[in-house]
Amino acid sequence: MSSLKAESVIRSMIHRIGIVCLEKELDVSTSVISAVVKGALLDPSMEINLDDTLTKENVDAIVEKCVSDLSSGDISIKTVIAQVNFSETFKSAGDIDIKRKRELANVMKDIEDEIFDAKCHTREEFEGLYRQIVSSILLRSNMGSPTDITVVKETTAALESVLPPEELGTFIKLPRATKKEQLSELGLLVMGIRLFNRACDKGGHTIPPLTTDLDELLSSAATTIHQQVQTLKTVCVHFATKLTKGVEEEAEKQSLMANSIHAFQLIRFFMNVETEITNLVNVFVHTRQLLAQKQEKLFVTISNKGAVGTDQVFPQFITLGTLWQTLQASAAAVGIYGELLSSLCGIAAEHESVLEGDTEKDEHIENSFDIYLSNINNNFHRNISLLSGAAVPPEEKTTPLERPMHQSDFPKMDKSLHLLEALKTHNFSLIPLQMSGLCPVSLVNHGALIPARRNLGVLQRGNVFYGSFTRDGLADFAAQPSLFLQEVVSMGRRVYALVGLLALHPFLSQSSLIHTKTTAVAVKCDSGCQTELHPIEENIDKKYEWNEWKLRKKALELANMRKKKTHSTQTHNSHFRRENQTQVYLPKTQTTQTKTDSYTNTSKPVTYIRGLRGARGPKATPHQVVDLTLSVGGLALEPEKARHLPKSMHKGGKAGRKHSHNRK
Repeated sequence: MSSLKAESVIRSMIHRIGIVCLEKELDVSTSVISAVVKGALLDPSMEINLDDTLTKENVDAIVEKCVSDLSSGDISIKTVIAQVNFSETFKSAGDIDIKRKRELANVMKDIEDEIFDAKCHTREEFEGLYRQIVSSILLRSNMGSPTDITVVKETTAALESVLPPEELGTFIKLPRATKKEQLSELGLLVMGIRLFNRACDKGGHTIPPLTTDLDELLSSAATTIHQQVQTLKTVCVHFATKLTKGVEEEAEKQSLMANSIHAFQLIRFFMNVETEITNLVNVFVHTRQLLAQKQEKLFVTISNKGAVGTDQVFPQFITLGTLWQTLQASAAAVGIYGELLSSLCGIAAEHESVLEGDTEKDEHIENSFDIYLSNINNNFHRNISLLSGAAVPPEEKTTPLERPMHQSDFPKMDKSLHLLEALKTHNFSLIPLQMSGLCPVSLVNHGALIPARRNLGVLQRGNVFYGSFTRDGLADFAAQPSLFLQEVVSMGRRVYALVGLLALHPFLSQSSLIHTKTTAVAVKCDSGCQTELHPIEENIDKKYEWNEWKLRKKALELANMRKKKTHSTQTHNSHFRRENQTQVYLPKTQTTQTKTDSYTNTSKPVTYIRGLRGARGPKATPHQVVDLTLSVGGLALEPEKARHLPKSMHKGGKAGRKHSHNRK
């Protein structure tokens, strides 16, 4: 049957079953109906070949069986319902935080869009925008109700110390991405300021006591898991002891096996929740310690100082806000796990009737369960000690009752198997065992769910690992592993709850993987390959020749020039095709530098008038002008005889000056 046609037929069956369940007032989800339909298709009693097309009679029979099973309230159907609901409800703390942030972003989208797109011009518009920012910070921080006046006043006062209303104009002009970043940073700053004020008893009284609440919730969750696991362990030991002793009636055996599967599946659920609770305890204790240290550092920074720079306190306030958000994420996860634990405790209450009577207990089976659940017990005592601040006690180790096996202890071992011993294998305790760590031999031989004893040894088959409860069981599995695996898959077909518990989905994904006529079972193999970081292409040509002379020789052989006639034709452009190279010396760089200094100068005229003093009247002699001008070269000119020139320039020399001196 084609995949598309099979899918449409299965959808129609699920729809029909859902309608019938509604008529019978059965509250069943579509996921549960889908799981029950898969179980019916795999059930050998239905005699349905998945490779053939489903007839109308097959579809009617499947619908009738599924409705009957869902109406019966059988413990096997309850196990399947619990598996489906747990897979839909249980998420890791990281996934819960991602979902919470996504939902918060959807809630804040409209409010933040109004802030980012605001265009304020009047004072009233600026005040309205500031109130929107305060409301946005309150909703995102979840540190009080936005309708509480006290909370609004505290938040507004904290915001004004970081972003005064006068600076809103600058905030509006920023790009959208910068606004979003600054709004997130403002929220962290306001959270840090309010937390510091609460530590100083100056406000923050409406902030929920998150550290105290988380301490109580984590302690309660750890205690609940520990108590429920111990109770279910007693129930599982009781059922396994009765099954290993042997039950004559087949109906009683099937009932014990179904109850054992249900109880052990609940243990697996509690183990998954316990892992997340332990991680949350570690995060909470570390965050609580950092929060106290940062607050103390802030006290030291701010105390006895009139003013402190923002570069010193703002980063510390942001750190306080970030740590508080981490605590909020842990609180959200713990709240979801608390609801899940309440639901699981209600389901586990169905086994209280077993504890009211006399319970059977085998020493070896109980020892195997104690080893299997030792991590839960150690984590419980460790978590309680960390939350209370006490010293962490040392881990308690359960002593196995049987010695380990060696290669010589196996009379026969399949070639596909390899024995791993505890003393010779690194991280032996961390090796994951198939089938949820259960013994396949005990399940096949007695129908009992008993954890495998890792200390006996682990058998490796490809990339999967198997263990056994007893030494004989490990030897039997080593001799015929395919036979036991085939039988486990057959039991999973008959009891669909085993498929989810033992993780048999890879074996049942295709009908061709399992062959009922043979003992071979197709085991899924995990393989990997590493690609080269910088691949280098390799192309080896055997005919490649690097020697140029050999290439010439080969060319001559191919040309066979002995019987060839050489001819050529000269064209106009053929001479340009030849490759020519010419090397010349570049011209020598030559320079010439010249300089010419030239100037002109004129002589400075200097004259002397003689005869201005002396006798006056008729005896007076007329005055004379003597020229004392030097030549351009600085040499005195030859004096000429003085002439009587009353109004003109006269040339004279030393004689003139001497004569004047004598007269004087």
